[in-house]
Amino acid sequence: MFGCVVTGKPVLTAPQTVSESQCVFPLPYPETEVHHVVVFLTAPLPSADLAAAVYLGYSRSGSGDTAWIYLGHIHNDKPSAIFKITLPSSDTQTDHMFGVTSQPVGSSSLILGISAEPTHQVVQRTEAASSQVSTQESMRQFCEATLSNLQNYLLSFAVTQSQMTSQPNESFIPAAAFASWLGSFQRRLAQDPYFWRK
Repeated sequence: MFGCVVTGKPVLTAPQTVSESQCVFPLPYPETEVHHVVVFLTAPLPSADLAAAVYLGYSRSGSGDTAWIYLGHIHNDKPSAIFKITLPSSDTQTDHMFGVTSQPVGSSSLILGISAEPTHQVVQRTEAASSQVSTQESMRQFCEATLSNLQNYLLSFAVTQSQMTSQPNESFIPAAAFASWLGSFQRRLAQDPYFWRK
């Protein structure tokens, strides 16, 4: 009933059945090669009241446990979707979905899970996930604009060492030190827009 394609890889059409309403596709590729996944229906869902919720399972760092994140959904009126794969920097999602609590050593670290669920529940979950993503993106854009403005302001006072005059009550910070900190901050912000809360 379902198929999936990882960008640049062969089509997968033989999921492993977990229950009457759930199946999984172990993705036999390294995480670094999985950037986008297309999920599609190979046959219509049995009811218009059902949608297929799509989840990504991944190995938690430092343990064999599997964490799951909700990617989105497909249904009879929208029989395919492309999902961008971005693993979160912190593990805050639901465990033990699809009967998978850990993965054997040597297996793929990514699993695509599909669950037939009531359409209204899936649509609500999708709307909630979309608003969270837009909030995170807004936070990231605000931080980057603020930092860029601060950098421009500080560099407007820059002078060369030969132009410096002795001012015993003033402290000076090398521009390279600020640039190094800014680069580090931007990397952390790109990984987790809320890292500063920790």
